[in-house]
Amino acid sequence: MIAYTCKYTPTELFEGLGEKAVKLNPTVEHFEKADQLSHQNLCSFSRALLQTCLESGVKKL
Repeated sequence: MIAYTCKYTPTELFEGLGEKAVKLNPTVEHFEKADQLSHQNLCSFSRALLQTCLESGVKKL
């Protein structure tokens, strides 16, 4: 599985290579795990994306 955020991502290319593509639209209530790996001054979208990946087990982004 490959997770992506940009709406222009060529998902057909990933699927043609046998990888499932999943769009991430991170909405989180806390940044507990993300704050352990990043600085708190990092933008909230980046922190939410990191938190979502850590919680859902995303391996490829």
